[in-house]
Amino acid sequence: MISESRGDDSSRLLSGEAVSEAASATVEYKQALSRVMGLLARREYSVQEIQRKLGSEYPAEILAAVIQRCLELDWLNETRMMTVFIRSRANRGYGPIRVLQELRLKGLASEPIKLALEASQMDWFAIAKSQAMRKVSDVTTLDRVARGRVLAYLQRRGFTAEQARYALTPSDDE
Repeated sequence: MISESRGDDSSRLLSGEAVSEAASATVEYKQALSRVMGLLARREYSVQEIQRKLGSEYPAEILAAVIQRCLELDWLNETRMMTVFIRSRANRGYGPIRVLQELRLKGLASEPIKLALEASQMDWFAIAKSQAMRKVSDVTTLDRVARGRVLAYLQRRGFTAEQARYALTPSDDE
């Protein structure tokens, strides 16, 4: 049984806070915290990614305490992670469907992802058009088969059919 040495407050015996304090004092906790800090120093992670990455190395209760501490200190922030990830993927030329799918694979729920995609204010149509222009220089000269190939390419990159069709329309400056 864990007891507090700060007085006779017996209500804190084995409470979540006391167990958390005991867990934080362990060497394993400090190692896990150090490992998580090292990961977060390189890039943003979701809670599930951290659990998946370190779950086999540390006990579940230690890892849960470390994750909780990182959330409290705002070192681990899934909203920030989504924002950075969306911007990164958009800059690489991927569409919203692909971004949504990748974030779902990272363990995030669909609704917050959709909200983050809307809040990002990315011009997915312009990104699709720039990807189409990288593939072919002049969309007006494409025959039906070539147009189909470019449409399929854009859809594989995660753009909607509407965005892909828009990308293949001639722009005003052509």
